[in-house]
Amino acid sequence: MTTDSRDQSILNKSRADKFILVVDIPSILKPINRKSVRDNRTIQLNTLQFSVYGVVVPKIQVPAIALNYSGSPIHITSRTHPTYAPVNVNFTIDNQFNNYWVIYTWLNTLRNAKTGLYGEPSNANEFLTSETRLKDYAADFTVIAKDEYENDVIKWVYKHAFPTNLGEITYNHRTSTEIETTFEFVFAEVECTLL
Repeated sequence: MTTDSRDQSILNKSRADKFILVVDIPSILKPINRKSVRDNRTIQLNTLQFSVYGVVVPKIQVPAIALNYSGSPIHITSRTHPTYAPVNVNFTIDNQFNNYWVIYTWLNTLRNAKTGLYGEPSNANEFLTSETRLKDYAADFTVIAKDEYENDVIKWVYKHAFPTNLGEITYNHRTSTEIETTFEFVFAEVECTLL
């Protein structure tokens, strides 16, 4: 069960659960990825790291349908699921604001603050004339849970996800705590896998 040689009950936890968020970047943002350049027109994907201290795994449900049979209802599966609620992620902003900047840029590409259009101002016409496809602006988000020995235990993959909300930043120079905020994303499906 663990790679550590010490015997310990799995219920005897000496730390809070740890989670890592891995975000794939959609094709619409890949052309502006620059490893060494830091400016307002690029992002640095190698700096996209989230120190996640809170995330909600959605309720997984496949509702039943009641059918009348000989005067008594029986239940059969609907073979569908309701729309998943948006997921809210709490994270710590890195000291260069790089992880915040990537999410901001992603949202700004979905609706540009200067033009009010989909896509970058320099190529807005290209985006308007081409078919807007989910695969262009959506990606997979993966949440991995770790045990007390830093081993991966379980993961959830949120398919066709994209951010819809980036939370506010509250500055307080009287405390020495790290700057934290949230972002919200929507998705089509969630897959769960034991590791």
